[in-house]
Amino acid sequence: MSFADRTGLIVAFGNRLRTWPRRYGFAVLLVAVAILVRHALIAAFGPLPLLVIFLPAIILATLLAGFGPGVLATVLSAASVASFSWTLNVFGGSRPREVVGLVLFCGVGTSMSGLGRLYRRRGSRLSEFERVVESLEEMIVVVDSDYRYLIANSSFLNYRGMKREDLIGRRIPEILNRGVFEAAIKGRLDECFCGKIVQFEMRYLYPNRGERDLAISYFPIEGPGGIDRVACVLKDVTEQKRTDHALRLFRALIDQSNDAVEVLDPETLRFLDVNDKACEDLGYIREELLSMTVFDIDPNGQEVCSPAGLEKLRATGSIVRESVHKRKDGSTFPVEISVKFVQLERSYFVTVVRDITERKKSEAALRESEDRYHDLVEHSEDLVCTHDLNGSLLSVNAAPAHLLGYEVDELLSIPMRDLIAPEFREQFDQYLDRISAVGSDRGLLCVLAKDGRRRIWEYQNTLRTEGVDSPVARGVAHDVTERQLAADALRKSEKRYRMLFEKAVAGVGIVAMGGTVLDCNDAWARMFGHTSAGECRGSQIQNCYRDPAQRESLLSELRQSGVVINREWELLRADGLLSGSCSTAC
Repeated sequence: MSFADRTGLIVAFGNRLRTWPRRYGFAVLLVAVAILVRHALIAAFGPLPLLVIFLPAIILATLLAGFGPGVLATVLSAASVASFSWTLNVFGGSRPREVVGLVLFCGVGTSMSGLGRLYRRRGSRLSEFERVVESLEEMIVVVDSDYRYLIANSSFLNYRGMKREDLIGRRIPEILNRGVFEAAIKGRLDECFCGKIVQFEMRYLYPNRGERDLAISYFPIEGPGGIDRVACVLKDVTEQKRTDHALRLFRALIDQSNDAVEVLDPETLRFLDVNDKACEDLGYIREELLSMTVFDIDPNGQEVCSPAGLEKLRATGSIVRESVHKRKDGSTFPVEISVKFVQLERSYFVTVVRDITERKKSEAALRESEDRYHDLVEHSEDLVCTHDLNGSLLSVNAAPAHLLGYEVDELLSIPMRDLIAPEFREQFDQYLDRISAVGSDRGLLCVLAKDGRRRIWEYQNTLRTEGVDSPVARGVAHDVTERQLAADALRKSEKRYRMLFEKAVAGVGIVAMGGTVLDCNDAWARMFGHTSAGECRGSQIQNCYRDPAQRESLLSELRQSGVVINREWELLRADGLLSGSCSTAC
């Protein structure tokens, strides 16, 4: 049992005498017991020195109850001795000698009470010190010059998984893993026994805890003959090292971030920490930013930093907003700010700030492009629309809607199939199948206007499947009604012309400048000795001139004026006979 253990028992018993009636009553009780013991000893052994009998009572009263009860026990003991001495004259001397003896007894008793108080205080302090040492997380042991354990706290015993009686008195090499003492401990302990404070780190494998990182400090303790003991303090820093590593890694990641990261005090909104990107974006060094508040860089900071904004942030945990930040040179740039409320050992605001200058430029360019596209579409005379594969219009521009006599909203509510002329609705169904299967289609559709008139639209549509929940057909159509009517009129005119051309009595032919017959009627063919117009087409007319100079004259006049009217020549038939005179208009 250590000294502190022994004094701890005294202090523990003394703690039961916390109230003054108990302490002083205990002193009176001890004196009474001493008187009873005196009577028993006198009966057994005859007269004895009375002062010796009362000294144990005074010592116990001082140690267990304190200085005041010890003095009371001294006074009561002296009074008892005086009473017996003067009445029975036990000392056998004169009364002055008795008085001097009582005074000396009181002085000795008081001195013993004072020494007892010092002993009690020392024991109390030592007991408190041992309780503190026992409660520490650090492992603490004291070893002597023979490397034997003298003292070990509970933390050290728990790490080793041992009881105190199994450790105290044993040598270090008997406890540590084989080879560790000679390799890592002995040299440092010897250095400490030479008077140096030694600190180092090492990794040790505990049977029940695994491998742990330890920070170890050795402190020399000087005794009467020099340094004869060493206090060893071992701290498990495994988790601290892991935490430090995680923090360094986290800090490296934060500093490498493409976004500015800032930590703010929720009360003052002062910067507590910033990463390198924040310094780079704002043009300040870290020390400058740490002396500033968020209002120094955010002109719109009042929006979120108002009492209502802060309360909302604490309630929701985070907010995202857009603002502008001001650089050191006074220029500003748009930012997107994500603010989070973080509660650790204290409260923090953590903001992630992203420079959105390029995004704003892209958005502006996109809006401008969309505005141009919207203006182009809305003012286009052609149909620009989208529809699904069920034939329902999803969007349409205004011009074609008005051309058909509808408002845009009204047109969007009508199924496309109902807008197609009845005889072409089956072709519309086939169109939906084709664009669904192939992804594109083009052709003509006959569309009904609101007043029943028919319009012919030439369309060229494609199918969009990416970026949409369901496929959407993009349609572009041009009104070709007038062109179709003109084409129909031309075909009819050409048909009538062909009929007149074929049935004409006079020979009519179309001849290239090189002399090849491109077209002719039957009268022309017979005139040149062919059985039909088809046989005559492709023949060479230059072989039919009796006088080649006539053809050259005709070609020269055509090149100059572009027309020759009413000329007569004698031409030869294919069989060589004279075909007679011809009148030519070119």
